Amino acid sequence: MSTLEFAIDVVVRGAVLGADHTSSPEDVDRILGATPAVNRSKGQMWRDHGLVDFFWERGPGRTTWRGTHFTVQLHRLRSAGPEVAAVPIRERYGPLQASLRFADLQAALTDLGVDLAELPSTGEGYQEYWQPDSAVHILVADGEVDHIIAPLRAEAVASMSRGFPIDRQRVRHLLQASEQQRLAWISRHQPSSQDAANWWLRLFLQIEHAIHSRADQRLDAAHLYLWAIRRAQEQGAFSPEETAIRIAAFTSSLRSRGYTSALTEVLPTADQVVRDCIDALPITLDQARTPCVLSAENLPAMRTSRRAKNLINAAAHHLPDLHDQALIEQLRAWIAVKPDLV
Repeated sequence: MSTLEFAIDVVVRGAVLGADHTSSPEDVDRILGATPAVNRSKGQMWRDHGLVDFFWERGPGRTTWRGTHFTVQLHRLRSAGPEVAAVPIRERYGPLQASLRFADLQAALTDLGVDLAELPSTGEGYQEYWQPDSAVHILVADGEVDHIIAPLRAEAVASMSRGFPIDRQRVRHLLQASEQQRLAWISRHQPSSQDAANWWLRLFLQIEHAIHSRADQRLDAAHLYLWAIRRAQEQGAFSPEETAIRIAAFTSSLRSRGYTSALTEVLPTADQVVRDCIDALPITLDQARTPCVLSAENLPAMRTSRRAKNLINAAAHHLPDLHDQALIEQLRAWIAVKPDLV
């Protein structure tokens, strides 16, 4: 085993030995071992597990931490050596080499049928790539893999394209418009189907900005966001699975910021969100219990497994807020099989 095998697993699975952005601090400690390197501020926490950092947030009145992302700091192998990796990582992959050429990682991923999209670089001497299925972001410095970060939202990727306009006026218009006026506006402004998904993603991001920037328009903006998500699905820009995931992520984010008490008349309940995610699953629980093997010959099964994992990841953040005991047990059963999914 090697740094290459480790990086392939992280990029394809969006996780480190099963720990990902939905894992609780206790889950990460159980998987990678406890760490004294803990940093906390109001509503945020970061833990340094040597080679990997995990991040969480917690809104006002919340007792549980909501994971936001993790970062694999591969550059630390050069400065600190293989011992910087947590013991479970070294037990699984052996001593990790000090560097990993991006060309080697890209070739191995291509052999698996896993594609990377190149992103506009944010720094001189750096290249950035994104794996759409796992939402993993790869930062390359001088031809070597420097960081692997997950997840990077599709909305953020869409906003990186050149010429992305931050148009507050369009959101103000839509907030005040009737249903028919909104539909007419979309008909006038939506581009061809080739770029429709990115157009909707940029609109979602602009509505989110309105939600977070002004409390007095938060209720109307949240209603507009959910309306836009459903219209985008109706027009074929996103599948029902993607819609369920986006609604789950949206409501979870608002809850973590303490907004939901003012938005109860608009937002779906945690139970409804989780039911929608589970109903959209492309495989059964029994099928999910069979570990998915990474291989080019197994590519269709890998993609189906990833679709299931994305839905469970989206639902997992809502576990603390569920009321239906049967639904709680069902979601926990799915969370338990996540390490077997890609």
